[in-house]
Amino acid sequence: MRYFIILLLTYFVAISLSLAKTVTLHYEPEKVTLVGKLRLETFPGPPNYESIRDGDAVEAGAYLILDQPIQVDLYPGAPINTEIYESNVRVLHIASSKDIDWKMVRQQKHVVISGTLFHAMTGHHHSRVLIWADQINEIH
Repeated sequence: MRYFIILLLTYFVAISLSLAKTVTLHYEPEKVTLVGKLRLETFPGPPNYESIRDGDAVEAGAYLILDQPIQVDLYPGAPINTEIYESNVRVLHIASSKDIDWKMVRQQKHVVISGTLFHAMTGHHHSRVLIWADQINEIH
């Protein structure tokens, strides 16, 4: 019984410490800077978003695999009433209209990325939270 109580207390302490390290960020317009590894991923696209093998289009995208998970919430004073809180976010789909050197993605480099966060809105978004990238810099 004593062993069980010690094991249970150790478990709760470990959970508490891991939750304490999770940072809460906000969706746009708040600017954020995150660190992680860039990776190209492929997912099934239209028409059914279920299986490339069964005929769905291939959708390839750039993703940031975070070094540390984050929580994302509406920014304080947001004009909408909907809660779109996300916890334990580890992967962000990267969106950008800038001319980014995507060679870094293929090489799976560690990067610092700055931009704004937004919530997934369509079937083309393959992560719960996306980042609209303003800048991506390789970490040496």
